[in-house]
Amino acid sequence: TDGTLLEKLHSQHSKNPFYVKPRVAVHYFGVRHYAGEVVYDVRGILEKNRDTFRDDILNMLRESRLDFVYDLFEHVVSRNKQDTLKSSFKHRRPTVSSQFKDSLHSLMATLSTSNPYFIRCIKPNTHKMPDQFDQ
Repeated sequence: TDGTLLEKLHSQHSKNPFYVKPRVAVHYFGVRHYAGEVVYDVRGILEKNRDTFRDDILNMLRESRLDFVYDLFEHVVSRNKQDTLKSSFKHRRPTVSSQFKDSLHSLMATLSTSNPYFIRCIKPNTHKMPDQFDQ
């Protein structure tokens, strides 16, 4: 419950210099950091933090190359209780990030198959003299 969370925070972090245990407030705790002291109300905090990740975000976190992030999300199940890495993207609209990723892959494929060449840029000047140009 919210109350037991607060009790656990008080018991685990009471000696931490960055943790603030208010003397009067029953439903509050605080955190001290560079910008000052921030006070949190625990009422409803557990319910607020039960939000689920969208499947595309969960997939991204589960595919992370950072071991720490990968380990955090390796066994997390999606909202529809399916393995999110194997779920089909056919039934939902593509996200902005997936569209960007597809566009980037397409661009990289095009660049890797082309033979780029460079055109020398002509820098004009009012005197029409070589090796002199207006900044």
